[in-house]
Amino acid sequence: MSPEAWVAVARLIVQHNPSEAGLRIAIGVLYYAMFHAAAEDATDLFVGEVESSLGRYVWRHVYRGPDHGRLRAACNHEIMKQFSLPIREFSQILVEMQRERLRADYDPYASFEESRVLSHIDRVKDAIRDFTAASAEERKMFAALILFKIRTP
Repeated sequence: MSPEAWVAVARLIVQHNPSEAGLRIAIGVLYYAMFHAAAEDATDLFVGEVESSLGRYVWRHVYRGPDHGRLRAACNHEIMKQFSLPIREFSQILVEMQRERLRADYDPYASFEESRVLSHIDRVKDAIRDFTAASAEERKMFAALILFKIRTP
């Protein structure tokens, strides 16, 4: 499922079920839209299109490479300052949406407003669009950071 499809699902949830539960679910969907956008892009850049069963196995293996903690660490790392604005903004919004997802999933006292979730939807949609428009070279460098643990020299 494309990242844009995840964003569209989040919008549908808010439009058809703006209850507290619906808003919490939409927040989680938005985080996963960004997570899967990063994972899919990284995999496409490293593995490319595949047709064989071996290729599909390797593609899935790389796609499963990013984990949530490593992704957050990469997005918060000082090296991100050297990336272009679209990559930096994608990283910042991804971290923010991860934090919001954790609040939505684990904080029973957190409350969410429909207008704020709709704003998140627009920001995530724009961040994904701008991220995918960045150069392949820069996205590949970002991919390396989310696929492999950052180690100090």
